Amino acid sequence: MEDINELKKAAEHLAYEMWMLDYCYKQLTEIDANKGEANKALHDVFLDAFVIHSENLFHFYYYGEKDTDIVVQHFLSCDSLTDFRKKRVKKKEIDEIADITAKRNKQVAHLTWERVDKYKGEEKCWSYKEIYLVLKKNQEIFINRLCAEVTPVLKEKIDLFSSPEYSRNFLLCRGFTGPAAPGSTAVV
Repeated sequence: MEDINELKKAAEHLAYEMWMLDYCYKQLTEIDANKGEANKALHDVFLDAFVIHSENLFHFYYYGEKDTDIVVQHFLSCDSLTDFRKKRVKKKEIDEIADITAKRNKQVAHLTWERVDKYKGEEKCWSYKEIYLVLKKNQEIFINRLCAEVTPVLKEKIDLFSSPEYSRNFLLCRGFTGPAAPGSTAVV
């Protein structure tokens, strides 16, 4: 486990990823419920954002490849980490998510021939509800094992990002890729 002050700072960025996953999922389900062709572009915008944030959280819960990445093992004691790994959704149980990095790279993050040739029809579709439910289950398991000093910070930041005031300001920002700087009220 890392230094508690560093974890509190990282918790703000983790909370942002969790909030964006929720926000994008909510928008996608509302747009899909309306089934309007006029909403196609908006659906694709939220789907792209959902894919990016879900992949970030998938990486957080399942990998720890680079020294600069913030990952689950930074937040949990050895016993809690072992318990988390036993209880989280197993990668082999989630085929759709197991390929999320490759699919994101080929279909969203890069302009590729696979996008043209491979991802057509059903292959192009994202099972975003399945992805969301798995990541939310892992989130719950993770938060229940989080140390007492960091849990309130993470929950406070999730609540802050979910507030109507924050959402209004968020929608006015361009190029927003993380929590606002402390004391920042400017929107571009």
